[in-house]
This record gives sequence, C-alpha cells and structure tokens, in this order.
Amino acid sequence: MAVGPRPSKPRRGRSPSTIRSLAFRKRKPRQRHLGNNGESRLFSNAPGNSVPLSNWDANAVIIGGLLLFGLIFAINSAVHSYLVLAYTDDEKVALNVGFYYMANSGGRLAGTVLSGFIYQIWGIVGCLWVSMVFVLCAGLISLKLEDPKRQQPYPSLAVGDGE
Repeated sequence: MAVGPRPSKPRRGRSPSTIRSLAFRKRKPRQRHLGNNGESRLFSNAPGNSVPLSNWDANAVIIGGLLLFGLIFAINSAVHSYLVLAYTDDEKVALNVGFYYMANSGGRLAGTVLSGFIYQIWGIVGCLWVSMVFVLCAGLISLKLEDPKRQQPYPSLAVGDGE
C-alpha cells in the first residue's frame, strides 16, 4: 500500500483563497470621475477641493453619519408625535395615534419595496429623484394643514354658543 497524499477531489466553484482575492482586489475607478492625469477629481487635494475626503477615516465618517442621522430622526419623530396630538380631538386620541402608527408602518413597508424597485430600474440617482418628488408632495400637502392653535374650540367650550 502506497503511503502519500491522497489525490484530492476536484472542487466545484472557486477556492476560498480565490474568492478572497476577488473580494479584496483593487478596482479601477470609473472613468467619468478621472481628471486629465488619471487621478480622481472627487477625492483629490486639488486647489478647487476644500475638503480632502481621501484623508478621512471611513469608520469615523460612517459612525458620524449614523449619529447625525439618529439625531435628525429623533427630532423628526418627536415632531410627528407632537403633530398627531396637536391635531387630534380629546375623544379620539387613541384612535388617531393608532392610525398614525399604522400609516407609519405601511409607509415604511411601501417605501422599502418602492425604493428597491426604483433602485433596480434607475439606480441610486433614480432613488434620489423619486425621493425628491415625494418630499415635495409631502411639503405641498402640509401647506394645506391648518394651524392647530387656530382650530375652532370645542362646541361645549365655545363662548356665546347660545346656551
């Protein structure tokens, strides 16, 4: 009986080392972002660029961006909760808050599905344009809202209502 390495079975697909080398290979930047000498115009230290983005730590940028997003999201959520309570009657608070949370969840689901569909068709630029259209529509709709401080008082509390 011969002693030695066993012949290996042929592997299907690519080996793990090949996959790692493909995943971490350096890719060439897109040509549309290149200047005359072939270096990137977006992240260069050219006189026209005031902020050299290539010197920023990626982890710090991601963490800082997430913290900023969280702060803006928290403020936005507080404003929404205030508006729901400001525009509701005292008798319908639970109903209106429940409807708000239902509409919020439905909007998140529809937004996730729609953004995935738009991204597959038009890419990130299409997502930004569609988002801009929705933000403009929401702004125009919100212009029609009445000032909650100017709403009519409750009939039982109205002054001079004939009682």
